[in-house]
Amino acid sequence: MTHGVVQNTANLEYQGESGALNESFADVFGVLIDRDDWLIGEDVVKPAAFPSGALRSMQDPHNGASTNDFNRGWQPKKYSERFKGSEDNGGVHINSGIPNHAFFLFASSVGKDKAEKVYYKVLNQYLTKSSQFIDCRIAVIRAAREDFGDAAANAAAAAFDAVEVLGGQGGNYENNVEVNPGEDLILFTSEIKEKLYIYSADGDAIANPLTNTNPISKPSISDDGSLIVFVAEDQKITT
Repeated sequence: MTHGVVQNTANLEYQGESGALNESFADVFGVLIDRDDWLIGEDVVKPAAFPSGALRSMQDPHNGASTNDFNRGWQPKKYSERFKGSEDNGGVHINSGIPNHAFFLFASSVGKDKAEKVYYKVLNQYLTKSSQFIDCRIAVIRAAREDFGDAAANAAAAAFDAVEVLGGQGGNYENNVEVNPGEDLILFTSEIKEKLYIYSADGDAIANPLTNTNPISKPSISDDGSLIVFVAEDQKITT
């Protein structure tokens, strides 16, 4: 269920560090729903298969298993222990232990009530599809400072320091590809998801409306902006 939250906010790409963040944020909200401990899946796994009795542990990502025994729930708890192979989409279920432990440290410092507000704001407002661990660090520190002040921001920085996701400049992915020519346009729907509209950045109507069908999914747009795809209210893919 919490993966649905991730998909409908930052929609983190399921590969490498962005995929590990995808898994981590789903775990974060899972542990905040069942908030009496820091364990994931402790009510459904076979205790004999996992030494800790849980699928994963934010408090101890090693989970009582031997080093690199991924099948028994072992995860890295700091960046130097990260999995570097290609399996599991670049270790999305493995390396999620690193940001998971950062969340544990942050939430243990500021409390789960504050931490959950910071992490949802980060996911909903600051992270993008290709965000990496460093981007998450920067965003958590920023959101913590905005909502709860310098003490919370310092706690966030200390948490990410502890897992070796250290200070620096976040990803600037726009420089990795050529910028498409043309003007910036805004595609949006109404507050009740009625039709699609296109306006210029200055607020001038370009297509008002673009469609007479109502979307039920977030539209996907091709890189050059020539194609828009979405699921309409009749459950069909529409372009």
